[in-house]
Amino acid sequence: PRRFETVAESIAPRFGASLGGGSLTIAGYGFNGDTPRVSESTAYSIVLVSPSGDTSEPLDCSPVEDPTVLVCPVARWRYLSSRVAVALYWNETRVRFAPPAAGAYLFRSAWTSKNLSTGLASGGDEVVFSG
Repeated sequence: PRRFETVAESIAPRFGASLGGGSLTIAGYGFNGDTPRVSESTAYSIVLVSPSGDTSEPLDCSPVEDPTVLVCPVARWRYLSSRVAVALYWNETRVRFAPPAAGAYLFRSAWTSKNLSTGLASGGDEVVFSG
């Protein structure tokens, strides 16, 4: 059977915390193609890929409701700040981004705690960050 080409054109947001969470909205066209619009069917998934080839676990996107929008979860990234490529798949077939740079996502390091020391430094409070 023939299938119309599915193309991803952009992602939003373009960056997020390395702790992951939230969702990634992928805009394009042809996302429902010949896939059934059934809530139990999740035909699309994403994998995040670093320039050195490290990857995240595949995560299933939400079922298709609109042929121009996909909503996918953002995985936790185990490295510090890093620019990654979003690899989008439809039933294990890679969906291309047009242009290819449209699939870039930036993980930013996140501070997980802070500690104000009890004494004053010459410039004010000492602040200790960890993350």
